[in-house]
Amino acid sequence: MNIPDRTEKISTEQAGLILDQVPSGILVVDQEFKILWFNQWVETRIQLSRNEIIGRLLGEAFPEINRRNLIQALELVIHSGLPLTLSNRIHRYFIQMSPDDPTLGLVDMPQSAVITPLYQEGQFSGMAIMISDVTERVIAEQKLKREVNKLTVLHQIDQALATLDIQACLDEIKTQTQRLFETENVHFCLVERNGSNSFWELTQHELPEELVTRVVLQGEPLLIRDTAQHDLYRASPPEHCSEITAPLMIGTECIGLLTVRAAEKFTYIRDDLVLLEEVANRAAQAIHNARLHEQEQKQRRLAEALSEISRSLASELELSNVLDRILETISTVVPYDSASFLMKEDGIVRVRKHRGFEQFGSTQQVENSIWKLEEMPILRQIFETHQVVLVEDTHDAPGWLVLPESGHVRSWAGVPIVMRGELLGILSLDKAESGFYHQDHIAPLTAFAAHAGIALYNASVYARQVELANLDGLTGLPNRRFFDMRLAEEMQRTLRYGHPTSLIMLDIDHFRQFNDNYGHLMGDDVLKKMAHVLRAGVRLIDLAARYGGEEFIIILPETTPQDAMIVAERLRSRVQSAVFDVQLCEAVTISLGVAGVPMHAKTPLELIQKTDEALYIAKHNGRNQVVLYEALVK
Repeated sequence: MNIPDRTEKISTEQAGLILDQVPSGILVVDQEFKILWFNQWVETRIQLSRNEIIGRLLGEAFPEINRRNLIQALELVIHSGLPLTLSNRIHRYFIQMSPDDPTLGLVDMPQSAVITPLYQEGQFSGMAIMISDVTERVIAEQKLKREVNKLTVLHQIDQALATLDIQACLDEIKTQTQRLFETENVHFCLVERNGSNSFWELTQHELPEELVTRVVLQGEPLLIRDTAQHDLYRASPPEHCSEITAPLMIGTECIGLLTVRAAEKFTYIRDDLVLLEEVANRAAQAIHNARLHEQEQKQRRLAEALSEISRSLASELELSNVLDRILETISTVVPYDSASFLMKEDGIVRVRKHRGFEQFGSTQQVENSIWKLEEMPILRQIFETHQVVLVEDTHDAPGWLVLPESGHVRSWAGVPIVMRGELLGILSLDKAESGFYHQDHIAPLTAFAAHAGIALYNASVYARQVELANLDGLTGLPNRRFFDMRLAEEMQRTLRYGHPTSLIMLDIDHFRQFNDNYGHLMGDDVLKKMAHVLRAGVRLIDLAARYGGEEFIIILPETTPQDAMIVAERLRSRVQSAVFDVQLCEAVTISLGVAGVPMHAKTPLELIQKTDEALYIAKHNGRNQVVLYEALVK
């Protein structure tokens, strides 16, 4: 790379103006920890002037540093002469600051800090501290945690819906709603409308009649951010200051409402109301099933069957397993000789799962079935109307197409699986006798479809959340969270059966230099290419993950440390010879540390520590090399 010759020198004043534009904090102290200078980014967030800070000891200006023993980190930099990174995961923040957006509600803005020693004419003269705001990352992690917790709680609520005891169902949903919204102030109100539009409350909780009337009549959720300013409470302000209410809907009929309250104003937002609606939809379905159970014996037997089906479906979150369970459990509600689950993809209908076709010798045909929706009028009707369609006799049905896989079918039922107005698929039920399916089957099939829709929706959301939670967004490799879970599993298996497991930890040499020389975008490209090299260099049973920053880590089951050394050396060589980018003037190299179980460690933490020690020696001895922990202890 040709660097242009620049003869102009930047003045101290110009340097200060430039550093004031840096989107991170810069704080400079001398060897006695006196503050010499800090940039505008820091001044804005500490809300103190330079005259109040310059010349003071760091621990005096920011007492929280002394309280949290962070002065020891600066002393370590002096003794070692090496830069030191303070992660927000361990220390949360370096000094107390306010984020750019005061509405975020964070008491201490999450920060990471890098302490770098400064030298003048070969003598230590002080330290520069770079402070980075990681608020957005922390918020993203918190949001992901809330989403995963939301899915877990909704899954538990679905399991609770298996009961037909209405009070037990209400108690469980109330408990889970309290957990979901972190409040004890949750209220159920079940209502029945009479001719005068008055309401009978079936629960003990007192709710304003105006609130009940408005929500039940309109069938719409209600968000009240400040009760003192709302017309429902202006005459007599309640003790709580904000609330959300969702109707319990069965079709177009409202059978009650679910309310969550908070003592503070502006606690709830629109997303909270959407979440409460999801809970209310599940509660409404449970209450409806319980009422059917109480009304008549036939409906009670159906509800009991649906309860068992709901429990069975709620125990699965993997999509393929959920489809198997649906085909298995629907037979307890409505019998069939063969059945399949159909899904639409770009105007094409495919069979995703099937059962029973082997007895008619048509398994291969059904597995290879692909139909154009425009050629299947009966299926097109279900996709358009979202209604169950029954064919009592296929020989007399207009629009019925006799196909190789359906030659045995004389009576047929098509059941749409719908969630939130979206058709997820169609259950196709076949009987070899004519006249089997009739109008009496519509109610049980519709009820079953409601449970199946919840299970399929949960499975799809779960699949998306698991993928999001377990993958690193930049490299596409498994992240630290997934690595920790996998390592714990491998350690248990290794210690139980005595089989070896090894760990490789690697670090990109001089990665900060790449970022400084070529920019962070080029650094990100290096990380992505590194992930590609690691994927190609390990077995399918191995796990390569991003450990953090420029560090990666690899689990090698059924591998001794000596064999892991061979893998590590091969990876080192491949990285050194790989072409990462034509703009890079120097080769990318890595340092690697290796340790194994049960030779070097008995716990996951101990194994990580031993591997990290080996990596430290590899970097300390010149980088671009592999070090085995065993060699360190001999």
